[in-house]
Amino acid sequence: METTIGQNENYHNRSIDEILRGEMSASDSYEQVASNLSSDVEKSRLNEFKQEHLAAIDFWKTQATVDGAVPETDSGVWGKAVEAFVGTSKLLGNTNALRALREGEEHGLKNYQELLERDDLTTVQKNQIKRQFIPTQEKHINSLNAMIKMH
Repeated sequence: METTIGQNENYHNRSIDEILRGEMSASDSYEQVASNLSSDVEKSRLNEFKQEHLAAIDFWKTQATVDGAVPETDSGVWGKAVEAFVGTSKLLGNTNALRALREGEEHGLKNYQELLERDDLTTVQKNQIKRQFIPTQEKHINSLNAMIKMH
């Protein structure tokens, strides 16, 4: 029985680490794209989204430390891949960079939806996903779609 608990704790930490890496990648990606936009309105919107991802990072880091884990501090390989993808998209124009951000948000939304099905997250964590993180992802996707249409 003790082995099962240990395995669940490790799995729990991996789930949170996965989300942390994704949120860090999102924050970095928004910073990259916003720095190249000429529209102050679009820059402001992307900076707002970055701040929302930073708030998510804070939440998940706190959740990781509740179990005594050391939270992720780096977006890892996934972050480097996202950074390269966004960087390439920026070279091809703002519309492609915005599409890359939207794809990242869609991936994040899917991850959050999948986390709701896992048994290793607490009720508090799942409620936060339902009340805050999924609606935020959906808002970002809708806003990015509107920005893409304007380009």
